Amino acid sequence: MKNRILIVFISISLNCFSQDPVLFDNYWILEDLILDNVSHLPPNNEEVTNVTLEFDSYENNGIEYINLFGNICETIGGLIDFNDIDNTFSFYDGPYETLGGGCGQSPNATYEGIYFGFFFDNYNNGNVFGYSIVTNNDNSKTLTINSFNGDQAIYGSQTLSINENEVFGISIFYDSKTSSIKIASEKKLESISIKIFNSLGRLIFNLNENKKEKMNIDARQFTDGIYFVSLQNNIGQIISKKILKY
Repeated sequence: MKNRILIVFISISLNCFSQDPVLFDNYWILEDLILDNVSHLPPNNEEVTNVTLEFDSYENNGIEYINLFGNICETIGGLIDFNDIDNTFSFYDGPYETLGGGCGQSPNATYEGIYFGFFFDNYNNGNVFGYSIVTNNDNSKTLTINSFNGDQAIYGSQTLSINENEVFGISIFYDSKTSSIKIASEKKLESISIKIFNSLGRLIFNLNENKKEKMNIDARQFTDGIYFVSLQNNIGQIISKKILKY
């Protein structure tokens, strides 16, 4: 049964060990899902080109948050804590799955259920996920997430071209308490253009601001779902951040 997603920000508690930075420097693409020693290769078609996993971090009021998205047609996510002493993580709240249109093709929908089930089953059986990252001969990375019974989700890496937060010193996140999209910068933003697109790529919000360090965008008028927030500064630099409103 699908559950309504609460939030896909990952909270790092003060007594938790820091996570591996390699998780955030790469875009993870599922290569194989091994269940009961049987390989389940991910779909690759016009509806689902890749099954992905993304990690994205920001800091707010001295607390580090991590944004985790696992995508096929729907999105799976939750609040988790890392322990890098034994290379494990566990869900702090979740896992949850978005309620959307789902996959139109039956094989894709079946695979999505199997893939999301990997996370749900392990959560219900101890809620400890092991993980390892290996550097290959071509300098690509392989991320393996291990379940309680030996099942594995294996991902290959695609290096991100830039680390947006480091380049711009900007954090963008959804605050569920105020139903607003918050934008915070280390310094005042000169002539910033803010655009928000829905999951279909349609522009639904456009605003120009000047000399602002913090901005709040009322998201109550937006329906629940995935959105892309795009910022462009006065010299043409653009960053884009994916958020989930619930």
